[in-house]
This record gives sequence, structure tokens and C-alpha cells, in this order.
Amino acid sequence: MKFVVLCVLLATYLAVPCYSEPFFMELPGYAKTVMGGFGNLSTSWYEPRRPFYSFRYFHYAAKPTYETRFLPPVPSNYPYPDDEIYNSIDLPPGCAQGDRNGLEDCLILSVYTPKFPGNASDPSTTFDDLLPVMVWIHGGSFIFGQSILYEPNTFMAHDVVMVVIQYRLGPLGFLSLGTDEIPGNAGMADQIEALRWVQKFIKYFGGDKDKVTIVGESAGAASVGFLLLAPQSREESKVYNTFIHTHKKDKIRKLANNLFLTSPFGLDLFRYAIAESGSMLADWAVDRNSTKHGYVIAELAGCPLEPYEELLHCLRSIDVITLQNAQSAFSANDVLNGGLGFGGQSPVIQTAGKIKYLTEEPRHLIESGQYKTDAHLLFGANEGEGIMALDMTLDLYIRPNGLENDEVFWKYDSVRTILAALGIRDDTGALGDALTTKYLGYAVDSCQMGNFTVMIPGLIDIAGTLFLKAGGWQTVLLHTKFNPHAYWYSFDFLGKVSLISADEILPRGVMHADEIMYLFTMPIPHNETEIELSRKMLEIWTTFATYGEPTPEGVAMREGIPKWPPYTHEKKEFMAINKYWSVKNDYTLYYTVTVDKAGPRSVSRQSAEACANAYWTSKKKHERRRAA
Repeated sequence: MKFVVLCVLLATYLAVPCYSEPFFMELPGYAKTVMGGFGNLSTSWYEPRRPFYSFRYFHYAAKPTYETRFLPPVPSNYPYPDDEIYNSIDLPPGCAQGDRNGLEDCLILSVYTPKFPGNASDPSTTFDDLLPVMVWIHGGSFIFGQSILYEPNTFMAHDVVMVVIQYRLGPLGFLSLGTDEIPGNAGMADQIEALRWVQKFIKYFGGDKDKVTIVGESAGAASVGFLLLAPQSREESKVYNTFIHTHKKDKIRKLANNLFLTSPFGLDLFRYAIAESGSMLADWAVDRNSTKHGYVIAELAGCPLEPYEELLHCLRSIDVITLQNAQSAFSANDVLNGGLGFGGQSPVIQTAGKIKYLTEEPRHLIESGQYKTDAHLLFGANEGEGIMALDMTLDLYIRPNGLENDEVFWKYDSVRTILAALGIRDDTGALGDALTTKYLGYAVDSCQMGNFTVMIPGLIDIAGTLFLKAGGWQTVLLHTKFNPHAYWYSFDFLGKVSLISADEILPRGVMHADEIMYLFTMPIPHNETEIELSRKMLEIWTTFATYGEPTPEGVAMREGIPKWPPYTHEKKEFMAINKYWSVKNDYTLYYTVTVDKAGPRSVSRQSAEACANAYWTSKKKHERRRAA
């Protein structure tokens, strides 16, 4: 009965029929009997329509304890007793997040597969023809999100195994005091532990552990970037390869395999990487004042700041809701005062901890080649990324501070405020002036600086470029120094709806996260154009996971998908994904896409020069008054 109720609830969420039946398997080293689902609940969304197997509830790590809260996860306490059935049908709880429901006991992943090699305990079972594996890392600003929001029925029309992981969020995942007990990056450690679980068990689901692609969106895309940088993703595999090729004997090889699978380091944890609308190079992705923010959050939670032992005991034993509320209060106040509000909920550059996951600035690591340079990359962003960023700025900073109709603020201080929120120093004002000229020149030339409505297109483009577009694009550019397999896309398709709503004062556009609707199964009806777009995107994503290229030579692609060239410094080509796909040049032209779509202003050259002179003269006077 419980299973039937779950089916009904899920069918309501997914708007699809639910006729699944229990399926039992053995997972050697984990559980003698695992119950999953098989049947029409898992009927793939597109042709070929076929059932697949779904397992939503595997603990890859144990529930954090008093001692291990804020620390790297402890692997799950498997194997489970032989006389117990491990139930992997139930929908897993999400990790504790914001003011929503969630648990600390949430280090769970889900596995979806269209094939099974057979009975694992049968000696005749072979693990041939294993499928590529895609590991999805959800977004949500490192503070929201859970696996049940991403049902990959659509992917199951293709020959891939999909794994959807959860990781600790907010302060439980990223709070740092710069000490060995609270070093930060616990959520990043969770992601690595989930990838180690995949290495150990995925073959029993028909997946190839040597062909894993990590895929993420927004904060999940930034996570993909951090995994590229993590030493656990690169250095230990080099040590392993040297060791295994030096020692030929089978017993030593077996010992090495067991050692490295249980080590705190990865063993070729993944081969390829897809990042949608996010990057580790984005300023919001790293908390650069993590220790200061950690102590403020601790104080808001009611913990004594000294002696350290009492502070540590308080943070380890405090209830989850109180800790989450403290971080939320810090975030709201930080944004209200012109900050980003990401303190205590983002990855940190570690100075402490027995195991470190990020030790230097991301840009330095990638520029110097201190990352997984052998990975193939497929990164991209959505055309109207800045709409969400500007919408959040309106809700959390502009209106609470009474600035919506403040002409002086919009005219002189709006660009400077965006830079300050990102932690970008502009002591001379030169950067702010350059951004104003590039993105708001039309408002300057028409004497409209200060008119928020007129400035909206330029502000959207500034926010989109600085928050989401530039970081991902620069990652691809830098990667080509070490590896030619780097691809970029711009998602330009404007569908009937967006996943995220925006203020009515802002124009409709291809918003942040809109591409997800065409990849995962969601309760959103699609017309034929949208279905065809979805089919093309799924083919590209799964082909990349198979070959490390979106359109490899000798592989037939769906009609309407052009040959997708890698980025090169000579041609600078990328794919524009729309109703009709096309290869374009120089993505930086997309930085002003909203302004360009709004069209040119009818202003004479003489009038434009007069307006510009008046604006820059008045701006200098304003800055002198502010400095006085």
C-alpha cells in the first residue's frame, strides 16, 4: 500500500502514469537484497519508449554525528544484514535547507538504468557492454535542492545510466571557522564520496565506472568546476596509475584497487564534465571571508564565541533549524547592506582540515593547469541569465532600501553597487565607467541615465555577464590551453513558460534554469517544437557522455543538429541552441544581447555627445561630493 501511495504522489507530480512494480537485485558489498522499481512508472519519455529500473534511495554515506557534523562524510555502514531487504523505492528526504523540510541524514543518491547485466551472484554473469554514466549535481545556490526534483525519464530513451546525488547544503555543507573541526567544504566532500560510491557499485546497474560524466546546473555547475579543481579528482589517480603499472602481480593489483577505492582520494572519478549556467570562477561561488562569516552566523545562532571548545560544542549540538535560521538571517542582512548573502553557504578556500578540497583561488588553479586537464568540457549559459539576477536584486536590496525610484542611485551608484556586491574592487572607478559605457551607453547618450525603466536592458546584461556568463565562458577559454576538447553553447530558446518567475517590470526572456525543462521530466506540457528541441538536447548531452564530443565523426545525429566544433582561439565558435540550431562566433557579443534586442535609440550624434558630456561631468561632481 505504501508503494501504491508513493506512485500516486509521484504520478501527480510528474503528470505521467504510474504502473511500476517492485524489482529485486543483489548489490554485492552493499546489500543481499535491494528493492527498486521497474515498469511503466519508468517508461522513457521519448522514443524508443521502454521501461527502465529506478532506485531512488541509496545511502552513499552515513548520517553525520556530533563529531562529524561539518566534516567529510563517513562512508555508509554497508553491507546491510543479509536477512533485510534494502528498500530503494521510497522517495528520499532532501538535505536540510533554508526554511524548508529536510534532514541531516540525507547523503543519498538515486540510480536509473535501462539495463541490468544479470544476477550479480551468478558466476556466469558478465559485465560487458556497460553504459556511460551521468551524475547529476543539482543547483540551488548551495542552499536549496534535492534529487526528487529531477526525474530522468527522458534520458532513459538513451543508453546511459543516470545517477542523481544529494549533498549537504547551507551551513551544514559549507560553514567554516578555519579550524580542523569546522574547515568548510563538507558539501564538496559529499559530492566526492558519492562519486566514489559510483566507482564501486555502478557496474551492477550496467554502468561503466571508467566513463562517468558529471553534470550540474547553477550551483551544481559551479560544483562541476570545483570537482575539476579538487586534488581528489586528479592527483591520486596519477599515483595509482604509476603504482599499478609498476607492480604487475595480480595480488598487488587487487590490493591497490581496494586501497584506492577506499582512500580519501579519487580514482579517475569522472572523465567528462557538463556545466549549465554556473562556474567556479563566478564571484558568488567562493566565500572569501568564510571565517568572519562563520563567526557571525555562530553568534546569530546563540553560540558563545569563546572559549573555542564551547563554540564548537554549541555548533555541533545545535538543532538544524536554529542553525539554518541564523545563516538565513545573516544572508538577508548581508544582501540588504549590499553584499551577495552567500556567506556560510558556499565553498571556501581551505586553510584547515585533514583533507582539503580547494586550497587556492580557482582562477590560479585553472590558469596554471593545476586541475583535471584531461577532462572534456561542455559548458554553456542561457541568453537571459541576468533577468533572475536583477529580479533578486530588486527584491532583496533595491526595494527594501527604498531605491526603486531613486534617480540619483540609478544614475551614479547602481553599477558600483553591483561590483561591490560581487566583491570586485574598483577604487578608481575605471571598471564601473567601462561597464556603463559598454552596457548603458544608450541611456547615457539619450540623457536617460537614472531612468530605471530605460536602464533595465543594460542592467540585465551587466548582471548576466558578471554573475553567470563570463565565468563559464572563461573556463572554456582557459581549458583550451591544456585540452582541445572544450565546447560552449548559448541556450536561446524562449518557451511558453520559465521555471523561475520574475517581476512583471522585467521583460520576458530565456531565464536561468530554463534549459532544465527540456532535459528532465517535469509537469510542464510541451508543444511539438519544444519536444523536438528536447530530443535534440538529450541526444547531444548523452552523446557527449558517450564520446566526449557533442557531434563525433561517424555518429549519426538527429536532423537539424549541425556539426558542433570545439572552441579555438582562432575561430571562437559555439553552438546557439534555439528552434533552429546554428554555429556562431565570439560569445562575448552575447554579453549585450538584451540591449541589442531592445534595438537602437533614435538619437542624433550631436544630441548624444551633449548628453554624454553632461552625464560624465555630473558624475565626477557626484563622486567628489561623496568623497568629501
